[in-house]
Amino acid sequence: MELLWERNEMEVASFAVAKRLTEKNLFILDMDGTIYLDRTPIPGAIDFVCWLKARQKDFVFLTNNSSKSSETYYKNLACMGFEIDRENLCTSNHATILFLKDRFPNQRVLFMGTSDAAEEYKKQGIDLALPFDRCMDSAYDVAVLGYDTGLSYEKLKNFCHWVRKGLFYISTHPDINCPSLEGPLPDNGAMIALIRASTGRSPDMVLGKPQTEMLNLLLKRFGREKAETLIIGDRLYTDIRMGAENGVDTLLVLSGETKEESIPNERDPKGVDPIFPTFVSRSLSETLAFVLKMEA
Repeated sequence: MELLWERNEMEVASFAVAKRLTEKNLFILDMDGTIYLDRTPIPGAIDFVCWLKARQKDFVFLTNNSSKSSETYYKNLACMGFEIDRENLCTSNHATILFLKDRFPNQRVLFMGTSDAAEEYKKQGIDLALPFDRCMDSAYDVAVLGYDTGLSYEKLKNFCHWVRKGLFYISTHPDINCPSLEGPLPDNGAMIALIRASTGRSPDMVLGKPQTEMLNLLLKRFGREKAETLIIGDRLYTDIRMGAENGVDTLLVLSGETKEESIPNERDPKGVDPIFPTFVSRSLSETLAFVLKMEA
């Protein structure tokens, strides 16, 4: 693990570190906690994307947050000032839709998530319903847990009912909390624990980061190799794990969920399965300042 900073002072950055960063050709950027919090860009994030575009680097915003459709994310990013194309965006909903089409074609899906996300599934040909009481007169083949920011007891009750029946059970992603300006918000990982406590079941499949399939999907889309890819994110157990388990360099930013005291030390690892980032920076703003200084 190499620091772009050391405690409260910028380290005299090595040319070798800057070279490794600038030679990457595909940048996979997390969204919540990395480029924005709520709908407020994190300082330096827009400039960092401009730097990528000016140097003709491939980049993609990859989020586990399945509460919104890809189109809503695209419009929100544009409103924040990010100038991107739709191909620069990928979500855990995208991965889940591909999984359903491959493994459960033409099957009836019960989806606990937002109506906005549900519309994306329907537009992709998925036969899907939300777990409201009025929908419970149908039979279902698959249960999908998305990040439901409109969660109600009615929906939770019905979803658990069908999970108990033994449906194949998918979670779009494993994140425990979603970063926000008001602090961490309960995310899918917390809902997985709640549903497990009620039904005794864990998901049969968890998609999104850190699944290898998410990484392979993007490498194929952009025609890049692992060695020329950098994953940037704020979570050790999703963003950084995806890189660490697949031989891809990672940059951990401390602008979201992970704080300095949570970073494992290779001499004194925390936890039974420590995850080590390749690089650490306080934010994309600091990362950009570091790179520009070394380019000068």
